[in-house]
Amino acid sequence: MGVARAVLPDVPHAPRRYLRCNCCGGEAGRFVQHWNQDTGWGICRDCLERYYIGKGHDAGGVLSIFGVEGVNYASAEQWKRLKAKEAAAWAKWKRENGIGVVQPEGGAS
Repeated sequence: MGVARAVLPDVPHAPRRYLRCNCCGGEAGRFVQHWNQDTGWGICRDCLERYYIGKGHDAGGVLSIFGVEGVNYASAEQWKRLKAKEAAAWAKWKRENGIGVVQPEGGAS
């Protein structure tokens, strides 16, 4: 049992947009809106794997609810890159804002 995959042409009239996960409310990535989801909503890879893939939903069910992997929601590879980019952005923000920086004893001079 796997996720439905399709080879689709690059469709210029299908804009990619940032989607929120309708399951956890987190970021789902920048993908084409699926017709069966409310505008701005999709599914993140973590929730897809946790609640849908292999949990009583076959590939056709996932396809009808969420669309095509890599087009309407992240493939495993895309999700890995998205999470790495997110972690790097957080690390940069923390460095720039002095969060997590340990001051030497006696305070800064």
